[in-house]
Amino acid sequence: GRRLKKIIWELIDVAGCLNVEDLIPWLGWINEINGLNSRIKYVTDGLDEFLTDFLEEARERMNKKKNAEPYSNFIDAMLDIQRENRDNDDLSIDDEVIKAIFLDMFSPAVHTPAVTLEWIMAVVKNRKVMNTLQE
Repeated sequence: GRRLKKIIWELIDVAGCLNVEDLIPWLGWINEINGLNSRIKYVTDGLDEFLTDFLEEARERMNKKKNAEPYSNFIDAMLDIQRENRDNDDLSIDDEVIKAIFLDMFSPAVHTPAVTLEWIMAVVKNRKVMNTLQE
């Protein structure tokens, strides 16, 4: 839990940093000097390691329970699909796909409240808009 929390806080901090390479690609070397690239690597490697461990724990839990038990979460369902379609190239999914789907589902849950808070802070700072809303 602590490891994930540390990674998420670093992700939030890195997401708020100015990424020179996004604005002026040929100045991307600045990100090496200011440490942004190493911070991004820390976050991506940390998330990948966390999700790999998470999938392994889910596999161990699934192997211990009986087949008749219903899925306890989305990851269990994805792992079952992975196991059932291991030999079918058209339907097979690997761990990277499961991690990507999980992150696609998790990201909006974090992003939407952050954008809402940012919008609220902008409104609170603008007295004219705030007065109009209060009326």
